Amino acid sequence: MRKQWLLLVFFATCTILLLYTACTYDYFEDESNYVVYVPEVKDKTVADCRVMIYDKSGLLVGDKSTTASKHDPRLNMGLFAFRLPVGEYKVYCYANTDSILFSGANTYETSAFSLPGNSTEGVYSQPSDVFYDRLEHTVEHPGALHSDTAVIERYVGHITVRFKNFPYDLADLSGIDMVAEGIASRQYLKHDTLTSRIGDGDVMKHTNDLSSISLSGGILEVDHRYFPSLENSRMALHFTFTDSGRNAITEMTVAVSDPDTNIPVRLYRGKRIIIEVDRYYVTTVQLVGWDEDIESGEDIGVW
Repeated sequence: MRKQWLLLVFFATCTILLLYTACTYDYFEDESNYVVYVPEVKDKTVADCRVMIYDKSGLLVGDKSTTASKHDPRLNMGLFAFRLPVGEYKVYCYANTDSILFSGANTYETSAFSLPGNSTEGVYSQPSDVFYDRLEHTVEHPGALHSDTAVIERYVGHITVRFKNFPYDLADLSGIDMVAEGIASRQYLKHDTLTSRIGDGDVMKHTNDLSSISLSGGILEVDHRYFPSLENSRMALHFTFTDSGRNAITEMTVAVSDPDTNIPVRLYRGKRIIIEVDRYYVTTVQLVGWDEDIESGEDIGVW
């Protein structure tokens, strides 16, 4: 009886220790001394998140993503933990990166991300709704624990085009093909939100079917996301309106420029450009906040 009781106590003790180890994971038993907390990961308001850390020499010394969360349960809680030696660091946090492509991440000088698509042909798709934050951190004592909370902000912008008094019967419309010229296709991390191109002729293509087209009060509205505009570059949106047989009904080019001065309007991060077209002519181009409409917008943002 005594032997059975001792055996029972042994198994009970082992079970308690196992449960304790699993439920009270020591997040810093790996001697992490720096943690980036991203609340949106814990709240599940972003699809994914990646944190990259570069030292003063420009080398990548830390890189963690929620796509590897099965190996680190802290990531599901929005905790990106690192062990860093004494030094100064640049910290980059990006969320909703499922559609963008990172390259050259091993060094600060080459680290960049680009639009999804075919770089050989220079044809790309619209990006996901990317958010980001940039932090700086200094480790003075490697044994001291320090944490930062990332305040991620929207990186992409979007352009809404509203067609009023459309010159053809909207009942015949089935889809809209859009080709955007003058777009940015690459973002180097070191340049914050100053964008560039992979190739001079890069374009962004997108096809909208009726399910993604807004029709209200006879106004046809389409909307697409973009990287922030290139400096000193003009954007033009080429639309082809098609019927159910994918035959072209009509074509129209919309310049992202002030209709009176022809000065390009620049799309900034987290902003929205609303363009109103009456039949074939652009009547209004205005830069507003991401969720704002044209009535409450700001002045046109020109170069």
